[in-house]
Amino acid sequence: MSDIEKKIDAMLSLRPNAKWELDDNENFVWDSSNTDSQPTDAEIDAEVNNVAWKTNRRLAYPAIEEQLDMLYHAIDAGTVDKTSSFYTTLKAVKDANPKS
Repeated sequence: MSDIEKKIDAMLSLRPNAKWELDDNENFVWDSSNTDSQPTDAEIDAEVNNVAWKTNRRLAYPAIEEQLDMLYHAIDAGTVDKTSSFYTTLKAVKDANPKS
């Protein structure tokens, strides 16, 4: 994931309802209709670190189709518990990317 994608995730986390766009230099351009103040670069950088675990998890999880297939097979085998590949796969991602 690129640095700008990380900053966009941080901005969405900090100001989920704000209107903004990126200029040609990948700087945030704040819409004047926003009622919230624009986050500072320091706030955005701090939030990048705070949400990194979410981004890392999202990228590490198997595709939803694969997760559903693992869940189906666990149900079919009667092993919808902590021994199924569905659980162990998702648990491994969570363990490798703990919440900050």
